[in-house]
Amino acid sequence: MTIRDRGNIKWTSMMLPEHVAMVREIYANQYKVAKPQLDEQEIEELERVIGEGMREQATLVFTYWSNGYYKTFMGKVYGFNQMRQSLKILDQFGDRVELKMSDLIDVRIGD
Repeated sequence: MTIRDRGNIKWTSMMLPEHVAMVREIYANQYKVAKPQLDEQEIEELERVIGEGMREQATLVFTYWSNGYYKTFMGKVYGFNQMRQSLKILDQFGDRVELKMSDLIDVRIGD
């Protein structure tokens, strides 16, 4: 005899919408991380790799912090906004992205 359980469906009717929203928020916040603080040496290394990538028009792999999560994408740096302290990047899909230097965690030269 096989037991056919309805899973979460049987509990849905007993949960209030506020409770469902709170549970979803708890799950979303469970994997958030605090924004890391880079030391001077790490910042200099990021700047060196970015400068090298700009000179050679190399594709770079950017890892940055956004709203509690690490995100990664590839692109080529085509400019720097001095006022905003941000990089102007053309990503692998051809979209223009502006990324704050303060949000950068790691930059590597891509393949």
